[in-house]
Amino acid sequence: MLLWPTIGGVIGIVTGTWQDALGVGRNVAESPNMHAHRLSLICLSVATLGQWPGLSHGDTCLPPAEDRPKVALVLGGGGARGVAHIGVIRALEELRIPVDYIAGTSMGALIGGMLATGMTADEIESMATSIDWNDTFRDNVPREERPLRRKRDDELGLYATKIGLGKDSSVLPRAAITGQKVDFLIESTVGFRVRAENFDELPIPFRAVAVDILAAEAVVLDQGNLATAMRASMSLPAIFDPVEDGDRLLVDGGVLMNVPVSVGKEMGADITIAVNVGSPLATKENVRNIVQILYQLTGVVTVVNTREQLGLLQADDFLLTPIIDSKITSGSFAESIAAIPSGYAEAMNNRQRLSGLAISESAWAERRAGIDRCVDGPPVIDFVRIDNRSRFSDAVISRRLTIAPGDILDLDLLEEEIQDIYALGFLQSVQYNLVEDGEQTGLELIVVDDARGTKLIEWGLGIHSTSKVSDFKFRAGFLKTDIGGRAGEFRGLLQFGQALGFLTELWLPVDDGLRYFFLPRVAAEQYRINDFDDDGNKLQQFEVTEIQLDVSIGREFANIGAVSAGFRLGSGKTEIAIGDPNFRGVDFDRREYLLRAVVDTQDSRFFPSRGNRTDVSYIVSDQSLGAAVDFEQFTISSLRAWTTGRHSLQAGFEYDVSFDDVIPLPNLFQAGGFPRLSGFEFNELIGSNFGYVFTGYRYKMLESSFFPGYVGGTIEYGNVADRRQDVFAEGILNGSLYLGFDSILGPIYFGTGFAEGGRQTLFMSLGSIFTRDSLTR
Repeated sequence: MLLWPTIGGVIGIVTGTWQDALGVGRNVAESPNMHAHRLSLICLSVATLGQWPGLSHGDTCLPPAEDRPKVALVLGGGGARGVAHIGVIRALEELRIPVDYIAGTSMGALIGGMLATGMTADEIESMATSIDWNDTFRDNVPREERPLRRKRDDELGLYATKIGLGKDSSVLPRAAITGQKVDFLIESTVGFRVRAENFDELPIPFRAVAVDILAAEAVVLDQGNLATAMRASMSLPAIFDPVEDGDRLLVDGGVLMNVPVSVGKEMGADITIAVNVGSPLATKENVRNIVQILYQLTGVVTVVNTREQLGLLQADDFLLTPIIDSKITSGSFAESIAAIPSGYAEAMNNRQRLSGLAISESAWAERRAGIDRCVDGPPVIDFVRIDNRSRFSDAVISRRLTIAPGDILDLDLLEEEIQDIYALGFLQSVQYNLVEDGEQTGLELIVVDDARGTKLIEWGLGIHSTSKVSDFKFRAGFLKTDIGGRAGEFRGLLQFGQALGFLTELWLPVDDGLRYFFLPRVAAEQYRINDFDDDGNKLQQFEVTEIQLDVSIGREFANIGAVSAGFRLGSGKTEIAIGDPNFRGVDFDRREYLLRAVVDTQDSRFFPSRGNRTDVSYIVSDQSLGAAVDFEQFTISSLRAWTTGRHSLQAGFEYDVSFDDVIPLPNLFQAGGFPRLSGFEFNELIGSNFGYVFTGYRYKMLESSFFPGYVGGTIEYGNVADRRQDVFAEGILNGSLYLGFDSILGPIYFGTGFAEGGRQTLFMSLGSIFTRDSLTR
């Protein structure tokens, strides 16, 4: 049935996730990448390489079935329940029943396509069991693999889903996921084995059924790229992006033909073995609300078209309907392997009749040898072609693709390079095809821009509140991602709330490797700095208004880090907002040199479970250039995380020091609030020097992909001081207990902080707790 994924997809578009709606990922360990299927791929290849010379396309792989009826295996759709097809295939192999034609829809097309390339039941099962479904159904590139430019987006607090802008934009994504990893998984499995444009030239002739949602008709795919056909047949509406095929827009074939009996018969079959793994309709007791009614309605559509197709079966045909545990739903991919025995059992229950189709052991061995002769194995690449539909120039993409003519295709390397290209950001997909041009085999890379276009609206909230102090920010911005062939970016950002401001920046890479960059920024902000007494009561409040121009150049190193150097020009004024009315405003000017180095390998900026982030900067204010005062400041912060199962440990420190006695108010360091000395009010402490060390423990109490939840605590030690030596010599022990949630609006924390001397606060935070999110400081 199709409704549960359709509803899941709609929820996913709104929430930024969809695994919960599908049930995908329950009891599946999180993984940063998709390498789990490699072992099975290697096994499949080793089993065939060097055994037989590959046949040219058009040669006969299998002996003709002149003395027996031709058999079509028709595999229906059913999501995760379709894994039961593997059990049916295993039973047919044990009974030595040959399959001459294969027709499949959705999951039936996925498994049927693998069978058509000559894979055995054991090989298909090995493939299915090695897949990390939780990771495969995620488009997001793991954070540690993103370029530093994309990692820095976290610091601006623009957490919400970006919205496309302009007439060429789809505004929102066309589906919950584009299927980037699914596409690679399918292509690297079937394309690695057999390359045939005509599906009749596969070891076993094959058809995949999809639906053209523009023409409202079923489409039988019998030629082209095999992986693309399989992918089109399983493109669940609202879950996977539709597949574009000329003027057609293809989605899951189950919409109109979930068990394609007619297709198998049209291929020339005398006997049809149809396997129906669709979900049964719900009972009256389970149809009580609008969601359940919509679910049932879509189920009715699927059941009706299935009945029509099954009505075409004749007396000599077979209908296999595996009895699958009701706990295995269409979306239960994590538990799907448990459906295999049900398929096997159903076939064996029909063993007596099926055995009439069996062939001799010698004929079966000859047939298997013919299939093996048709398996090509890993190809030598004769040419590389880029079908570039993105904002990046061919040169930028080519720099990330090292495979060259004459190389044997290395799937591990290709996956890394495709992931590296996709990680550049705002791309719909990066896919590859193995294509034939005469006697040559080529690698075609297809790079497609984000369907939302190159103009995006971005926004986010930031709230930090303690018992007596709160800080609220709302930011909305415009991001243009196609400045020049190297896809430079322009960002304009407005900030509202207790700190008003704007920021514009232009990020321009200056080489095709996108390593060196030029970054000018103009920012203005009006913010407030509070002065507290020893009990955490606000004594007075200063209002600072300033505008700045920053210009820097830098060098990124892979996806790990960057160094930059630049200068800052600025001017501003400090006035009293609450406090002594006789305080006269103070004007100030900035003339500062800046050096910065960042290393960032964390998997998450907000709830890191692995990796490290270290940020080092050095600032020199030069009075001879017009600065208000001469001073130098050095800052360093570092945070590392480790995780085992649901348990995570964090450890880190920050040390910010000034080398002069007189430091302007806007350049003073602030601390207080979770987790930077949690027993104090938000930014209660202010001074020329700050340092602290902390360690934290976190337990993942909610595994939900939509709203993962944590409980944890920290222990912190440090202080703000006018003298560097007093930072730790007069340090204060702090700690916290908190609940945390990773939401679509950003990280949310609730908890209590405490410090020695009886200090205690309650806090709530929405936004990053590990970044300085000021536009100018």
